[in-house]
Amino acid sequence: MTSTVEKWRKRVTAIVTGFWLLAATIVGTSWKEQSPVGLTLFVFACLLMGVGVIGRTWCLATIAGRKTAELVTDGPYSLCQNPLYFFSAVGAIGVGMASCSFVFPTLVLVGFLLYYPSVIRSEARRLTELHGEPYLAYRRTTSLLIPSFAHFREQPEHHIQGRALRRGSFDAIWFFVAFAWMHVFTELHRSGHVPTWYVLP
Repeated sequence: MTSTVEKWRKRVTAIVTGFWLLAATIVGTSWKEQSPVGLTLFVFACLLMGVGVIGRTWCLATIAGRKTAELVTDGPYSLCQNPLYFFSAVGAIGVGMASCSFVFPTLVLVGFLLYYPSVIRSEARRLTELHGEPYLAYRRTTSLLIPSFAHFREQPEHHIQGRALRRGSFDAIWFFVAFAWMHVFTELHRSGHVPTWYVLP
């Protein structure tokens, strides 16, 4: 049975993201657009968001139609037990870096570390109840969150439910929307077209 913390995962994420994007409308960055730090932050923002979106799509293509009912241990799930959360965190940190500030990505990371461990533990209990020893054996040989290619394996082909993949892919679009929002407001603050209430490093 899905726990309360799992049921609220998307709602909590949506609420926090909403406050985060709202904050971007009133705060600016102290780093100039062409400064080495500003450029470095933006380049890493693009790279991390790209890795996050591609990784999430890979996870969803692998698990779509197989989640919970079947113990998925191939593809990205052979790299770590929670690759979807890992790539989501990477993508979200990239979106935070689009503000060209160190504060936003740091807050994203802290928020992830505070909330998602409880989600991961809840899912682990449910999967243990469903799959028993095969899941426990998988846990013993597979990293919890940080990917490792030591035991990478994938099936040559598998069935994908189009509806599940389409729903997951639509979720990934929000990374691009949030990224554009953050970057546009960063530039509006820099140009003075939008007032800056607070300046972040």
